[in-house]
Amino acid sequence: MVKLNKVANLEGHEHPIYALCISQKEHILFSAGGEGAVVEWSLKNMAPIKVMFKTRATIYSLHCPKSLPLLISGDRNGQLSIFDFAQQKLVFQKQLTGKPIFGMLSIGNLLYFISEDGMLRTFDLIQFKIIEEHLIANESLRSIAFNDHDQLIYIGAKDHRIYAYSIIEKRVIRSDEEHTLPVFALTFNEQSQVLYSGSRDAQIKIWNDKKTENIAAHLYAVNDLLLIPDTNFLVSASMDKSIKIWDTDTKQLLAVADAQRNDGHQKSVNVLAYTAFENYIISAGDDRMIFVWTIEAGR
Repeated sequence: MVKLNKVANLEGHEHPIYALCISQKEHILFSAGGEGAVVEWSLKNMAPIKVMFKTRATIYSLHCPKSLPLLISGDRNGQLSIFDFAQQKLVFQKQLTGKPIFGMLSIGNLLYFISEDGMLRTFDLIQFKIIEEHLIANESLRSIAFNDHDQLIYIGAKDHRIYAYSIIEKRVIRSDEEHTLPVFALTFNEQSQVLYSGSRDAQIKIWNDKKTENIAAHLYAVNDLLLIPDTNFLVSASMDKSIKIWDTDTKQLLAVADAQRNDGHQKSVNVLAYTAFENYIISAGDDRMIFVWTIEAGR
């Protein structure tokens, strides 16, 4: 028996929320969306702390590197903004592409980010400059995940394909098309070496040893996927206004959170985050709400 229990509502955004990020301090959450403001929240007090910084456009992605005291945002205008916690100020804010930045991840001092122009860019977080650019697809890139074991970056695209980019070879070594619509979500399980993808086609695909399994997951687009560390839980967020928990071993549905069952989201759920602080799962969406959840796993 698994249940999602809501423990807090975080209110204050005036536009849809598209990005969440846990700080290097695991009780601190950052959120951003349509109003172009990055908000800091305390998960101890379940309250806002302050607006970190603002941009002129909708923010679609947030990232906190593990190895550097930075908070990074990417927005609709292709602007990258970097806030330095040590200096307590914005240290970089520049338009690096003319198209929206939809996802990013960091490896050491390098930031990899994807955008609507089909490009994967490598940005040096010490020198604050782009050091490499690679055209991955002729259409928008929407999701990104990292396979540390094989040094691969997986990229989900609007053309329905998932591209595997080798950091070592600096090229796409393969691409796969199993989804029938754009790939909005990717997450990789380093322990089991399994990739999970979610798409506007409402399906979740499980990529294991070059074979794929399918879960008919939602009624509408799968907007985000999240693996909970040290569990067999995969969490999905959808445009159908629901959050679902899946068993990665059996592929069975374990729990659902929505407006009817447990006072869930009233509109599309766009993004998820997990923090080891109290093992919270955090969701946000078009209803401008951030919900904090715990998983209750009984027998």
